[in-house]
Amino acid sequence: YPTVCAIHEGRFCMGASSDYPRDIDMTRSGGFSPTSVSFHPTTVKDEVEDDLGISVTIGGGDGSPIQWIDTVRNGLAVGTTSREGIISSSTEGQAITPENASYKLHSTVGSASIQPVAVNNALLHVQRVRRRLYAFGYSLDSDGYTSIDMTELSEHLTRSGIIDVAYQQEPINTLWCVLTNGTLLGFTYDRNADVLGWHHHTLGGSDVEVEGVS
Repeated sequence: YPTVCAIHEGRFCMGASSDYPRDIDMTRSGGFSPTSVSFHPTTVKDEVEDDLGISVTIGGGDGSPIQWIDTVRNGLAVGTTSREGIISSSTEGQAITPENASYKLHSTVGSASIQPVAVNNALLHVQRVRRRLYAFGYSLDSDGYTSIDMTELSEHLTRSGIIDVAYQQEPINTLWCVLTNGTLLGFTYDRNADVLGWHHHTLGGSDVEVEGVS
């Protein structure tokens, strides 16, 4: 069974099954509903058309399995245990088709099996060993996507490891993080205003531990 899924450019995308941990399959354009999906790669005449199903194998040579996928403005972002990249059209400005779909590597941080959160044109994703939080987003300086460490000055707070995250937009942009030791942390993040800060939250009662957040 697939372990990751997303919707991108009118296609339902899923993949990272136990047998094919580095494959992503996309339905034909608009080819999904609450009761069915269509992955047909060719027409009845064995022809390949732009709106048909797409299958992509993530390259890289290290064999790292896919941990998450999510849509971004330039394509379908893919995080593996050792890399982050984007599946997009090989021709800039065009939609993904069976003929032009390609994968490009953008960073080598490595990701945990925790779905990232989209905040201010960036994906906040947890590092493979769960001790750091990174913002995967477009950078004008490098003219590409990069992963920036959001815990560089506060790495002592997340040292025990992040196991769950949830985003709260109002009244203040805050990413809530649950740690393996039951601690609850908040991360205020506003990329446009260049504001970021971590804060620890102690809950009342005795022997209280946080197990999840939503």
